[in-house]
Amino acid sequence: SNMWAILAGGSIDPTEQTKVCLYGGYYAFEEEPGTEDELGWEVGVSGTYNYTEDLGFTLGYSHFFAEEKTLGKDDADYVYFQTQLCF
Repeated sequence: SNMWAILAGGSIDPTEQTKVCLYGGYYAFEEEPGTEDELGWEVGVSGTYNYTEDLGFTLGYSHFFAEEKTLGKDDADYVYFQTQLCF
C-alpha cells in the first residue's frame, strides 16, 4: 500500500470500571516515490464503561480535518457506540 499513518494516543482509568482515551493521527500517501500527498488529521475521544468483567460499552467521537487534495475536501465527524461481550 502507498498510504501511511502516524498515530498517537493515551488513556486514563478514572475508576476501576471506566476508561477515557484521547487519540490523534496524521494520514498521507505517495502517488509516486518521493512525492507526498496529505489526506488529513484525525482527533478523537472515547469513553468505556465495563459493566461486568465480560460486558463493556464504548462511546466515541472522531473528527477528520481533510486537506485540500482529499477526495470530497470536507471535514468529517464520526460518532460510534460499541458493545463488547467476552465469553
